[in-house]
Amino acid sequence: MALSGGSDGMNVCRKIAKGAREALASEGWLIFEHHYDQSEKALDLLAKEGFKEIDFYNDLENIRRFAVGKCP
Repeated sequence: MALSGGSDGMNVCRKIAKGAREALASEGWLIFEHHYDQSEKALDLLAKEGFKEIDFYNDLENIRRFAVGKCP
């Protein structure tokens, strides 16, 4: 499924973010990996879904790779 992400490559990320709001406890953290060129889209997605304290982490090669947000 990760290789079939729709026209912008973010379909699965959208499903994860939407499902996390229902699955996580309040104040729970969502961390997911994304392609290096999708970092801004991933952070915007978390903001649209209402996550707080949105940030990113780099991988071992110092490339933006993980989007992070706290569930409202």
